[in-house]
Amino acid sequence: MHACGQVSVEPVFLAAPGTSDARLAAVAAAARGFVYCVGAYGVTGERERLEVTAAELVARLRPITDRPLMVGVGIGTPEQAAAACTFADGVIVGSALVKMIEENSASPDLVATAAEFVKALKQGVLTAAQ
Repeated sequence: MHACGQVSVEPVFLAAPGTSDARLAAVAAAARGFVYCVGAYGVTGERERLEVTAAELVARLRPITDRPLMVGVGIGTPEQAAAACTFADGVIVGSALVKMIEENSASPDLVATAAEFVKALKQGVLTAAQ
């Protein structure tokens, strides 16, 4: 048993667009929670549009793992979340939420604004599931 398993933590492995097929197979075999599919080349953060590399990566992983495939990097709007969930099992949104919090940090409505942002992302994901 690996160290993560000894403390009931499911390791999450990342797969990037340029990952070799051999490495993807190793990631798929080792992943326990889900596979974090890095949706775009470059640094983390929202993009103007969802990159085609996200769908390509999920398509490469889908036949070799039954773990959920979650797309992150580049997801920043409900529309992008919905688009990603047409081929992925879910999305990971970090930078867009941090940016929204930073931009509204002085607002007394920060928590409500953040909740509305997350709710809109969730609705995008649910729309794709229908």
